[in-house]
Amino acid sequence: MSVEFLLFALLGKLLIYLIQKWGVNIKVLQCDLCVGVWIYTILSGLFQIRLLEDVYWYVPLVSEFITGCVTSYLVHLVTIGFREKHLPVIL
Repeated sequence: MSVEFLLFALLGKLLIYLIQKWGVNIKVLQCDLCVGVWIYTILSGLFQIRLLEDVYWYVPLVSEFITGCVTSYLVHLVTIGFREKHLPVIL
């Protein structure tokens, strides 16, 4: 895993956090997985980070969308794991 991809993932997570903390009461913006797909798709286009570049040929917008979906899901899984490990359980 490259340093660029890790910075890409951290920047995206920071933007997701900031968007969700602005207090917008739209249901779609409260889902970090949903917001992450769009944030990471936009960032993938801006920073030209594509996960399937070595395996598959480049298709504009589709490659960025696939990168956004996969990255959002991976960051979502890491976030769930962190919450499960470090936050108290409330019954």
